[in-house]
Amino acid sequence: MDGHGIQDLKRDLFLGMKGLGTFQLGWSDPFQFLSGTGLVWRLYCWSEGSGPVGTKKIFACKTLEEEIRAVLSSGVDCEFLEYGLHNTPAKLQKELQNRIDQASDRGVILLGYGLCSNGTANLLSDSHTLVIPRVHDCISLLLGSRELYEQEFNKCPGTYYLSKGWIDQKGDPVSSYRKYCAKYGEERAREFIKIEYANYKRVVFIHTVADSKEYVGYSMEVACFLGIEHAEIQGSLRYIDKLINGEWDAEFLIIPPGETISLNCFIDPRP
Repeated sequence: MDGHGIQDLKRDLFLGMKGLGTFQLGWSDPFQFLSGTGLVWRLYCWSEGSGPVGTKKIFACKTLEEEIRAVLSSGVDCEFLEYGLHNTPAKLQKELQNRIDQASDRGVILLGYGLCSNGTANLLSDSHTLVIPRVHDCISLLLGSRELYEQEFNKCPGTYYLSKGWIDQKGDPVSSYRKYCAKYGEERAREFIKIEYANYKRVVFIHTVADSKEYVGYSMEVACFLGIEHAEIQGSLRYIDKLINGEWDAEFLIIPPGETISLNCFIDPRP
């Protein structure tokens, strides 16, 4: 379906939903409403005659590898990208776009990311449907919902989260400090860390799969290093499971071929 086809689908949905009370629920665009429920994906499949979802491929951050593999079904191709790409969102965007462009066959590409400092904004595919969680980063994915993350944020905005994957990828303050020491010396490294993490009040370790006392101990070491509190929280594979198994409701963005992942799409459209 080309750009004109998408517009025709939007028009038909608009006309077909006038009497369904959509606008009374606060939705200005029924296409937006149905996209949130996952119905647009089904309607798109029907219009293309492709039926149910076919080939699926996953591009995800390596910090989520164990969680994704824990719920992964057979026959799904996965590629995990280095966590370090997050440090330069433009590089993350370029790498993801290159892999999307190189993906063969038609089907669905699942993105194991959130907005990630705009690292996934403006991604598109001419031949694949893109599906991405409607979250700002992978903390919501590890906790199991965007709502739970917002609850924790309201409780303590200055929280630094760690998981087994983050620690394995050395995405933590202690690892950063060691890199700074090697490059700039200990004194300047401490100054950099003090500035970089000045607003954090606690470190929280998220339990998901295959973590152990060793990782919790390291998380406590990070909190001690920063001189702040430490806590633990039970995570959930719920969000990741929905992504992998096609339960794409309002918690996901479903981007048809030829359409672009827009920054505004990550704003929850519900009133």
